[in-house]
Amino acid sequence: MQKEKIPWGQLCKIQDQEAFDLLDKMLELDHTKRIKASDALKHPFFKEVRDLPVSVDANGTVNMQEKSTPL
Repeated sequence: MQKEKIPWGQLCKIQDQEAFDLLDKMLELDHTKRIKASDALKHPFFKEVRDLPVSVDANGTVNMQEKSTPL
């Protein structure tokens, strides 16, 4: 027996529709319909961090730098 879906907005304090959309796609039970990792990274939820400069130091630590905003 399948239960009725409860909207994310009723379960979470945050109200981010892009986050809810990505969660729905990642938690799809049917693996043939589930979003692939490469497509998930292209999802609008990640638009703010997608193009940030990234560097990796000698220890393998990944560093993401915030975009600088012009004054």
